[in-house]
Amino acid sequence: MPRLVIALATVGLFLISYQWGSQYRHGDARTPVLSGILIHPPQTLPDLVLKDSQGNPFGRTELSDRWSLIVFTNLGDESARRDIARLVEIHNRLADRPRLQRLLRLLLVSNDNMPKLAAELEGLLPIIDLLAADASTLSNLRAALGTQSEREHEALPPLFLIDPKSRLLAFFPASQSAEQIATDIKALSDWPDPRTGGEHDR
Repeated sequence: MPRLVIALATVGLFLISYQWGSQYRHGDARTPVLSGILIHPPQTLPDLVLKDSQGNPFGRTELSDRWSLIVFTNLGDESARRDIARLVEIHNRLADRPRLQRLLRLLLVSNDNMPKLAAELEGLLPIIDLLAADASTLSNLRAALGTQSEREHEALPPLFLIDPKSRLLAFFPASQSAEQIATDIKALSDWPDPRTGGEHDR
């Protein structure tokens, strides 16, 4: 019963955020027009601890002061290549904003415990940070981001944008192109912070 309550609360929070985001996509000059979904107000993430490819802890503190783009994948699956290629394309489409490109951390989160493979991939793709989590931590992170279900094998996964204050700020559906996601990230990095009235860190 408690799990059902938590799941319903998570879905309710996501729907409210979705409705707010949809409203802000139309006619409000103070907010950017997005192809993706704005989460308003931004949702602070719980301090869940994952592991990087070296086995070091990675939590909310490591998410601060930079933008982070999160995608869930399975390193042991062929679909991981598409996920990696999509992140690389988004990164490349930020080439006209070199400072933002450097400040955007690309996070590939997997439930696999493959330290050797992860280290090899990270060596080949230094722009991507590979993170692993046990099933419980991964489930809690998914819940915090408003997604509980696994993706279909053939489908691209959604992506989640975390702002420099460790808050979930936007959700990019699987149907959204890399070009559209990069454009949204640029717009959001220029947008005054909805809580403080100041500019987001760029």
